[in-house]
Amino acid sequence: MTAAEFKFIRLALGLSQEQFGRALGNTGKNVRREVYLMEQEQKSITARTARLAEMFRRYGVPPAFLE
Repeated sequence: MTAAEFKFIRLALGLSQEQFGRALGNTGKNVRREVYLMEQEQKSITARTARLAEMFRRYGVPPAFLE
C-alpha cells in the first residue's frame, strides 16, 4: 500500500490522523505523528496496518475501534 492510498482511505473515512491511528491499534501520545509519518513516506506501512486500513475502507471502522 502506498502512502497516498493510506491517506486516501483515512480521508474517505472522515477520520483525523489521531482517530485513524487509534483505530489501527496505535497507543500513546504520538499516535497522530505515526500516521503523519506513514502518509509522508517517512515510516513504512506494515502489512498488518495495510490490511486493517483496507478492511476499514471496505467495511468501515467499528465504533469500538475509535475509543
